[in-house]
Amino acid sequence: MTIREVLLRRYRLNERIAFGFGVVFFVSLYGAKRVEWLMYVVAACVVLIMCVLVYLETKFRCPRCQVRLGNLRLSLSSKRPVRRFNYCPGCGVSLDSESGSV
Repeated sequence: MTIREVLLRRYRLNERIAFGFGVVFFVSLYGAKRVEWLMYVVAACVVLIMCVLVYLETKFRCPRCQVRLGNLRLSLSSKRPVRRFNYCPGCGVSLDSESGSV
C-alpha cells in the first residue's frame, strides 16, 4: 500500500464520519420543529463536525516524518496533474512509494 493510499484512506474515513454527522444534523434539524430535545442533537452534530474538520487540519500527517499535511488533503485525490502533489513537503519521499510500517 502506498503512502498516497494510506492518506486517502484516512481522509475518506473522516469524510464519511463528517457526512454521517451531517445527515444526522439535517434529520434532527427537520425533526426539531416538533420535538424540542432534538435541538441538543443538532448542537452536538455541529460540534462533532467541527471536531472532525479540526482533526483533519491538525492531525493529518505524513506516516513517515509526521509533518502536517492538512493543506494537501484535498489535492490527494485530484485527477488534475497541476494540483496533484507527488511528494511529502517535509521529508521529500514520494507519495507513490510503499508505506512500509504503516
